[in-house]
Amino acid sequence: MKKLLFAVLQFLSIAFQLTAQNELDSVYVASVDSIIKSTQEKISSLRYKQFRDSLNHSDVNMIFDKETLVTIYVESISCEETTFHIKNDSLILVKYTLSDPDIRSSLPPSKTINIYFKNDKQIYSSVSTRFGGPKTCDSFSVENKNFIKEFYYYKSLGILGDD
Repeated sequence: MKKLLFAVLQFLSIAFQLTAQNELDSVYVASVDSIIKSTQEKISSLRYKQFRDSLNHSDVNMIFDKETLVTIYVESISCEETTFHIKNDSLILVKYTLSDPDIRSSLPPSKTINIYFKNDKQIYSSVSTRFGGPKTCDSFSVENKNFIKEFYYYKSLGILGDD
């Protein structure tokens, strides 16, 4: 009986820890969303830097709050866009969007995946689609992406480009 009680108590302890971790993650996600919102509210006071990444055929925009890098926006010639949101020099959120070409000057169908990171580890993700999602981006997949590697790559390009 003691062994059964001990096993049940251990199981409950693990369950409470998992629940607490999820609550901590949700608080972290809410704080990241708050950071992004406050950054977007002061858009006029931010400094921008643009360059072309000829290796990956993409346009890169870096956004700085004073001297601190807060966002890296990468737009490919193809149907993908990636936005890296940064706090304290660490990646906190990736917004990865796949969208069909805009052929009628209206909003094209798209899919956006928000991936929240803490200490270079993914802790949460969500997916939203518009107009059913893209139809022509079949060759692109979030499973084939290494966002941490891309983040450090683009961050290093921005540092190399500083004079």
